[in-house]
Amino acid sequence: MGLNSILSSLKPSFRKPNPGKEACFVRCISASDPITVSPYASPAQQTDFRGLPPCFTFVGDGEPFYSETLQYVENLRAAGVEAEADVFHTDMHAFDMLRPEDPVSREAIRRFHARFERALFTASRHGDGSI
Repeated sequence: MGLNSILSSLKPSFRKPNPGKEACFVRCISASDPITVSPYASPAQQTDFRGLPPCFTFVGDGEPFYSETLQYVENLRAAGVEAEADVFHTDMHAFDMLRPEDPVSREAIRRFHARFERALFTASRHGDGSI
């Protein structure tokens, strides 16, 4: 997916010219292929998900990375990786960090901690550090 297609897929409020945002995308573009976004900037662009650990994430249903986040989770599942995503009604990316006192943020954080605790418990039962 090229820079133009990424920018055109964003909600109208995110399509406004913004040199800082565009510079971020440009810094993340692969040096070997100036049209392809680096997989470090867009994990959903990966093609090989084998061997990755279980994944839990959450996303807002109106934020710029909504579709990409859900695609990433589906790609992980298709590769046999345990993966879950919770979707919250918000259009703010990183809402849990930017507005941690909001009820939606508290619920997202609570669910994340519960899943993390479960992963640690599972790892400790394996005895080898694996989850």
